[in-house]
Formats: sequence, C-alpha cells, structure tokens
Amino acid sequence: NTNIILIAAIAAMLSSIFMMPATLAIAIGSYKRGWDPDNITAPIMTLVGDVVTLPIIFLSTTLVLAMALPLKLILIIIFILILIILFNKINKKDVKESLPILILCSLISLCAGLILSHRIEELIIVPGILTIVPAFLVDGGAISSIIAARLSSMLHLGILQPKFIPPKEILKGFLVMHLIGFVVFTSVGIVGQLANHVLSIPTIPTLYMLASTIVAGQIVIGISNFLTYYISIISFKKGVDPDNITIPILTSLMDVIGSFSLILTLKIFNII
Repeated sequence: NTNIILIAAIAAMLSSIFMMPATLAIAIGSYKRGWDPDNITAPIMTLVGDVVTLPIIFLSTTLVLAMALPLKLILIIIFILILIILFNKINKKDVKESLPILILCSLISLCAGLILSHRIEELIIVPGILTIVPAFLVDGGAISSIIAARLSSMLHLGILQPKFIPPKEILKGFLVMHLIGFVVFTSVGIVGQLANHVLSIPTIPTLYMLASTIVAGQIVIGISNFLTYYISIISFKKGVDPDNITIPILTSLMDVIGSFSLILTLKIFNII
C-alpha cells in the first residue's frame, strides 16, 4: 500500500532528524558534566523515542492522506534515491549488523501488542491498570539499556572478559539494578495510582497496584540482567559490536517480557 510505505518513510525521516541530534546532545552533555553516558543516554533516548514517535506517526499520516497520488509516487522515488546515496556513504558493517536486528526487533515488538491484545478484555475491566502500562514498559526497557550500555563499554575496554559465568562485579551490578528497579517501579505504581484518582479512572486498591508493579518489575529486571549479559558476550565473541545488537534487542524484548510479567503478576494477585 502506497500510503503505508510513505507514512513509514516520512515518520522514519522526521524521527531521525530529531533523534540523532538529541542523542548526540545528551551523550556529549552528560560526559561534559562528568556523568557516565551509559547511565544517561540510552534510558533518556528510549523515553524520548516513545514520546516523539507517536505524534510523528500521526503527523505523517495526516500529511500523506492529504496528498494526491502523483505526489506520493514522486516522494517514494525521492526516498529511494536518498537511500541509494546514503548507502554508498555510510559504514556498510554497521548496516549489515544493525538492519537484520532492527527488522527482528520490529517483529518482537509486535508480540508485545499481541500479548496485551489477547488480555485486553480483562484489562479494560480495570482501566486504571492501563494507565501504568506505557511507563512500566518504558522503564523496563530503560533499565535494560543501562545494563547493555555498561556491558558493551566494559567489553570494548577489556574490563570484562566474555566468560559464561558472570563475574562477581557483574552480579553486584545486577543487584544494584534490582534496587534501582524497586524505586522506579514503586514510583510507577504511585504516580499511576495518583493519576487514576485525579482523573477518576476506576482502578485497583493502591496496595495491589504497588505490589503488582514492584513484583512484575523485579521479574523483568531479573530476566533482563542475564539476557543482556549473554547477548552482549555472545555478540562480542562473534565479532559483532554489542552496541549494534544488545540495546535494540533488549528494548524490544522488554516490551514482550514486561507485558508478560505484568499480566502474570496481575493473575497471581487475582486482579484479572
């Protein structure tokens, strides 16, 4: 379908125009301030990407639907020419490593939608639960991105050797992520519940809301810790840059794992 292709192309172009300078600004700015970019860049850009992408898709859809067919065909041809030109200018190794992973990530992300849609009737019964879902999934992806960025830097610097059993320093780092996650997912539950009460959205008791976000969050972090470690060391051993592999895969997997963990926890507590 011409409309879908053009909407995707325009949305991708507009997103990249915004995201690339934002990524550089955050990475360089955090470094200049003495902060570790591994702790700052990935989680902030994960959040910014989610916030920016949806409005851009709506904008792209509006623009494309207002265009005449000849203009649409001309734009598609222009985009194809731009891709050909850029392909001859960019690092082929990065494209070869990243493109298949990004396609895989798109398919993985669809699974998260399938999991949520499969249980949508049960979730709609308590609309207050839906309030926390976006923040819960974003925070899960952000925490996994921090771990992935740290491990990639450690592998490149030779600080971490790609061994099958994680060393004690890495396990301590995993524990820190669980502590951070406790604070983060507690905040998700509290803020989500406050929003529900302010907007008069039907919800579950606050204690159950907090228990659900905290337990599901700890499950997500526990899984993401080891997934991140093994994806990082395997890609590094295979000669593939973990920076091109780990974060895209993890952020996509966290949508699936986060959705599954949240629904599982709600089931355990007999909320749905």
